[in-house]
Amino acid sequence: MKYIANLIPYFEASLYLSKRFSRTRTSHEIQKGRSKKDSVPNYDFTCIEKIAELERDLDMEFEVTELMMHYFKPLKLKEERSSDPISIGAMLLISPCLLLEDATIDTIIEYYSENTQEDYFSDYFKSYLLPIGIGDKKHPTLNDFMQLANELLANPEEKWAFVDAAMNPIEHLQKIKPLVSAVTEFIRKRCAEFDPLVRHIGEFVASTADRNTLFIEMIHFTESEMEASIVFPSLFLFSEVILTHYSDRSDPVIMFGCYIDVLIKYRKQSHSPETYIALLKALADNTRFNVLHELCDNSSYGLALSNKFGITRNAMYYQLGELVGYGLISTEYDERRIMYTMNKKALFEKLTALRDYLVNGWKPEDYRE
Repeated sequence: MKYIANLIPYFEASLYLSKRFSRTRTSHEIQKGRSKKDSVPNYDFTCIEKIAELERDLDMEFEVTELMMHYFKPLKLKEERSSDPISIGAMLLISPCLLLEDATIDTIIEYYSENTQEDYFSDYFKSYLLPIGIGDKKHPTLNDFMQLANELLANPEEKWAFVDAAMNPIEHLQKIKPLVSAVTEFIRKRCAEFDPLVRHIGEFVASTADRNTLFIEMIHFTESEMEASIVFPSLFLFSEVILTHYSDRSDPVIMFGCYIDVLIKYRKQSHSPETYIALLKALADNTRFNVLHELCDNSSYGLALSNKFGITRNAMYYQLGELVGYGLISTEYDERRIMYTMNKKALFEKLTALRDYLVNGWKPEDYRE
């Protein structure tokens, strides 16, 4: 396994822009992780929080424009998906050559100019759609792409804009080139701040036990696939892993989010009694329990909840932060405030795991007279 111990500014810029209007922005994920920061191994949590600071600085430097909205606002889907949102810009910015350490948007434009439409339609699937769980390897043509767009997208205007961008990528990349170049350069100037984090990820990858947990148990690699892989670190990927194979290379390419080691650690601890006791303590608080129940089928915000339950706003935000930290509620930003709602899937899974732990996996159907 080869670990590339450098951030790729262009890749980080493409991720930042692709997540600009997403519900799962890196700063949101960091907010969830704050309650666990004492468990982050080997490096200070301030290193992680610098990523949220970088995201905020980028937001201030690059205000939302019509151009940014057109290319990076999530497209409306016919059916909701749990994966990252689909956008025109995200599709255009992803290509095999983005993983070159010195990649820029000019590198991507050159890639499109040197390849046929058949080549890059195939790469739309391999590099962008397949990693987020859409399509399959038998969809390399324009007709297949148009069919997929028709199946996925709800808005006819957005559908045709998506297809037009796929057919004429250079024309559209030229339109967003000034924005992407500026964001890339902004990130490039800040990369040195994250050297400790990049080194830490390298130490994690070098650890045989941790590496096996991630690649063999979670990604289901064989040992030979794991050893042949090339791994790149990423800030804005954060707690995710992107795995892809490119047609011009035999080795798997993996983009490795900088927080994944913490998730591995929590995975290993998931069967310890302390984990379940902490969950029970979180639910045992009267205010937290009632707030969680209130958010079961509703979305609300801090001030409204503090008024409803008769506690101060600061106290309510503390309780909400605790629930977010345990993954029991989700956050979403509207134009003015943070909205909270119950994360039913996470709560169900945590309570099911607690039940199974207490009864050692026993089920009613196991009972015999």
